[in-house]
This record gives sequence, C-alpha cells and structure tokens, in this order.
Amino acid sequence: MKYNFAFKDGNLKEWISPSISLKIKQNKSNNYKLFGNYIINNPIILVPSLIGIIIFGSINIFTLIPKNKISRFENSHYEFNILNYQINKAIKKKDEIKSQYNSFEIFYTERAPVYLFAFYLQNAIPEKISINEIIIDQYAYKIIADSPNLDFLNKMVTLLIESPLISIETIAINEIFNEESSSEDNKAKKSVFKAEIKGSLKSLSLKNKMSLYAESSANGLLIKLSEYKKIGALLN
Repeated sequence: MKYNFAFKDGNLKEWISPSISLKIKQNKSNNYKLFGNYIINNPIILVPSLIGIIIFGSINIFTLIPKNKISRFENSHYEFNILNYQINKAIKKKDEIKSQYNSFEIFYTERAPVYLFAFYLQNAIPEKISINEIIIDQYAYKIIADSPNLDFLNKMVTLLIESPLISIETIAINEIFNEESSSEDNKAKKSVFKAEIKGSLKSLSLKNKMSLYAESSANGLLIKLSEYKKIGALLN
C-alpha cells in the first residue's frame, strides 16, 4: 500500500499533469459535440419533450386568467359572506321583535273601550234619565236605567243606536218594570220605570279607534296608539 503523505495539509492540492487535464477537456468537448450531432441527426427524440413543454405552457397560459380572477374576487366573496351573515342575523332579530310587537296588540284591540263608551253614552242620556248600573267588556254592555216616563227611555235607546260603538242589530230592552217610590218629605208615591238595555259592541280596528280617540279628545290614548302604529310600520 502506498500513502500520499503530502495531502495531510488541507491547503495542498493534488497535482495533475497538464497533458492529462487537456485530454479530459477534449473528451468533454467531444462528448458535447457527439450529443449535439446525435440530436441533429435524430430530431424525433426531442418531439415528446417539446410536446410536453408546449402542453404544460399552454395550460399555464390558459389558466392564468381564471386564477387572477379568483384571486381578485376572493376578498369580495369573503366580504359578501360576512355581509350576508349580518343581514340574516338582522332579519332574524327583526322577526323576533315583530313577534313581540304582535303579542302586545291584544292590549290595544281587545281591551274594553270604557272611555269611548262613556263619552258617547253621555250624549245618549236625555233629561230625566238616571243610570243605575253599567257593565261593559270588549264584546258587550249592559245598562240599567230608570225614568218617570217611558218616552225618555225610548229616546235614550234611539240615541244609543247613533253611537259608533253600538251594534244596532243586537240592541235590546230585556226588562221594563214599574216601581213606586216615595220620599220622607213627600209622602205621595211616584211611579218609576226601570229598563235593562243590552247589546253587543262593534269590533273596532286600530284605525277606527284612532279616529274615535281623536273625535272624543282622548289625546293620551291617541298618542299611545299612534306610537304603537309607528313601530308596526317600521317592522313591516
């Protein structure tokens, strides 16, 4: 075995004969020339590679525009999804508020119209009529009145028919009876006629109620109902 102890120092390089180095370069040059000549003489060898390169390049060129468009609209699509989510959330919240709003409608439509009934009743009470009892709910009413003369009771019924709250078809006088009364100062007995008047109330829409509130100067009730209607208009 032979050892070249001269290469223990890393700074030293192996010496190559100039003739050998020249021969190596000539061999490489000859190999390149032989390869070039072979390709020239046999061009069909390059056809598959060229076709592959052309196809690959064409695909990249044709897909470049769609890729750019996708990249350009990606942010817009993301923003659209966020906006769509916010809109759906707002619509759901609106539906919840609308449901709560509708649940309060009963307090405006089905409550007894006590104020309106009293307002129009006072215009239907002629002289010499005494009201002993009034019962009213959102559907019907009952009035017990007395008078020394039947004509006054008949006149009262006629005036009640003109009320915008009274259902004309249902008004009825169920009982008419004569009572005699006397006072301590005047021992003479007086004849008094009593009558029980019953009937149904008309179903009023919110619009009709607002009109009647305005006519009867029920400003507080009118303001409350107007605000309720405004909220409904915003939700619809």
